[in-house]
Amino acid sequence: MRKVAFLSMDTLEAFECYDDLLVSPLKKLNWKVDTISWKRNNVDWKDYDAVIIRSTWDYQDDVNEFINKLELINSKTHLENNLEIMKWNIDKTYLKELEEKDIKIVPSIWRESFDSNELSHFFDKLNTDEIIIKPTVSANADNTFRLKLENLDTHISILDTAFKNRPFVVQPFMKNIITEGEYSLFTSVVSTVTRF
Repeated sequence: MRKVAFLSMDTLEAFECYDDLLVSPLKKLNWKVDTISWKRNNVDWKDYDAVIIRSTWDYQDDVNEFINKLELINSKTHLENNLEIMKWNIDKTYLKELEEKDIKIVPSIWRESFDSNELSHFFDKLNTDEIIIKPTVSANADNTFRLKLENLDTHISILDTAFKNRPFVVQPFMKNIITEGEYSLFTSVVSTVTRF
């Protein structure tokens, strides 16, 4: 039986995670699944035929350490998620590159640190009555703020704390997020591991 590690986090108590639904189908394909926190240091990654990033939803708390761990795993075994794409995609500034290639993105204003004097001007610059401010490296909507002009004053100190030394992006709130939802792209793990 071959072994695959699902890269996860120390605890998933506050999250809905369905990785276990993959264990039975993979077992039928002669794969044993171990779920391992990306923060664990005593793992012999050579014991695994493949490692797949699944539920590492706290990577944004220490992105450099997360990348270091992915590099280590990639040097020891097969990391199914392409390392270079992961590094590129982990910071939302990749959207700038897409825009430079004439790929349409949500209008975005990029900042390296927070200046409360700029806050009200973001609405005019983006021609909207509601904005989203979020870190360029983020997950789970951590430090993501949905703001209207009338509630700015109540958020300034929170925003200053969140973005004093952290790059962020400002975008108009896209109302179809509420009406239609948001879609993510997933790769089928079962079809992926059967290649080995």
